[in-house]
Amino acid sequence: WRARTATVTSSMVGTVGVGTAFMLSTLAGLSTGIGGLLMVYQKDLSYEKLGLWQGAAGGFMLCVSLVDLLPEVFETGVSYVSSGLLFTVGVGVIAALKYLVPEPDLTKLGAEDKNTASVLWSGMLTAFGIGIHNFPEGIAVFISTLQGIELGLPLAIAIGLHNIPEGMAVALPIYFATQDKFRAFLISLISGLAEPLGVLLVILFSRGGLDKEVVALMLSTVAGIMVSLSVFELIPQAVEHAGKKAATVTTIFGFLSMSALLVGVDHLGLKV
Repeated sequence: WRARTATVTSSMVGTVGVGTAFMLSTLAGLSTGIGGLLMVYQKDLSYEKLGLWQGAAGGFMLCVSLVDLLPEVFETGVSYVSSGLLFTVGVGVIAALKYLVPEPDLTKLGAEDKNTASVLWSGMLTAFGIGIHNFPEGIAVFISTLQGIELGLPLAIAIGLHNIPEGMAVALPIYFATQDKFRAFLISLISGLAEPLGVLLVILFSRGGLDKEVVALMLSTVAGIMVSLSVFELIPQAVEHAGKKAATVTTIFGFLSMSALLVGVDHLGLKV
């Protein structure tokens, strides 16, 4: 779909209006809220179960980055050097956040409180990363729908499906740390609102068009952000809370599950 993200001009608008295209982008993004709802109604969420879900979420994000985003970047013809540099920028964004934004002061907390504060911090970083990831997806649904509902609707369904586990990944640590179902659901929902936000910015600032190479380079940075979140936040916490063996199994399970979902929607012609 990224190859179709070229220009937003009046010549692209056929029988489908801008309002319909924007609505589909919004609905696809808000499906993160479905994942949030599924997560907050988990019963008896212990640290061990939290670790299992964190491992799965890390696998989800690794798969989306390595199996979906980066191959699409390379298909556009963007050089490996450029994409590699911007991937590194994405990793640097998370490193900068960890350095510049102070984590909660854990020195005066008990062991249980330390774990909770650490989980909450991880949850906010995950929400940031997934929100950034959702940004270009909304643009893709919007532009595809303007080209024809037969392109936009399947794409919106496909992106909506793979946004559900992403919403779970956002809601999981927020709910665990705060025990506030509404807050966890709301933050998972907000992370999906990056999709219609991306559309609004395109409408406002991209009168001359959005070049597909620019989108590809954006996606390289997004992939770096998501990989670094998985490797440096989610998976280490999964090991800490559930143990090395269990965390490894659930990370692999998350990776394979998301792979199966991507293959499934692709096989049905709903290319994400």
